[in-house]
Amino acid sequence: MKINTLDLAKNISDFLFLWVENPEAKARKIFEIKHSLTAHWFEKYMQYYFQNKKSYKVVLYWRTNDFDQWIDLKWVKYENWENHFLIVQCKKFSVKDITEDLLAHFYWKVIDKVFDKKEKTELYYITTSKFTEKAKIFWAEKGIKLVDFYDIYKLQDFYSLEQFKEDLYKVEWIKEYEKSFEDNSSILNLYDDYFNIIKPSNSELYQFLKQVRRDYSYINNLRLWDIAKNETLELLSRERPYNLQSLKNTIIHLPVREKNKILKHWSVFIDRLKYLYIEEIVSDVKVFKDVKVKKEMSLFADLINTIFR
Repeated sequence: MKINTLDLAKNISDFLFLWVENPEAKARKIFEIKHSLTAHWFEKYMQYYFQNKKSYKVVLYWRTNDFDQWIDLKWVKYENWENHFLIVQCKKFSVKDITEDLLAHFYWKVIDKVFDKKEKTELYYITTSKFTEKAKIFWAEKGIKLVDFYDIYKLQDFYSLEQFKEDLYKVEWIKEYEKSFEDNSSILNLYDDYFNIIKPSNSELYQFLKQVRRDYSYINNLRLWDIAKNETLELLSRERPYNLQSLKNTIIHLPVREKNKILKHWSVFIDRLKYLYIEEIVSDVKVFKDVKVKKEMSLFADLINTIFR
């Protein structure tokens, strides 16, 4: 099993922007959901939720034509002497946010097919990531119901992953249960021999920092270039500073104006980048005895346990 360290940083970053308590602990649950469920069984998880908690008759929509590609679930509920229809798209993204373009493709591909039932049809777009602000504006205009990472986290109070496992086992028996999940030991223990930690490429990290800058600019009503230029983000992606001092060393040759901008907003970047530079931020770690693992793997395991204990 392979996990990019950027995935963890992204999970925590999304919760940090919500200013919630214990963002790292909350990120752990999303991390677990994303890496213990395959994409298909994430759809199955949502299916069971709507069946058991919302009284809809739900089926997975097996893709057989172009229209089907935009539907993961479809269901119906008989209410007030009428059939009510719902159509769902599920995206189990790790780092990528859901953009306006993705929502628009889903909406325009589906809406023509259900136009005659439009007033009785609800459209859902569900993701383990989050939606950009432009996507939320499009959602408000078109009436698409959005479910993001925080909604998935709150869903655990009503239909936990553990309850889904129990229900799946009761209904579909052990064969389907075993097909539904990745090996949980790789998530809970994080030191299995086959668990590989992948460091993000510079281009991946650059795109992530652009997302962080975009979200930060929206929250604080700032222009992107008043926070940092693209060239500065590229520099941070290459050098990956993990604290204020290493950041100062990284930007030492930048023009004074650009240097002042990044120092003014430094914490928003360092609070994310530090989760990539594992060797430097793990100080008081517990060594796993009698387990032969690579240094990087052990450090990441200790970091996860330090953050989430």
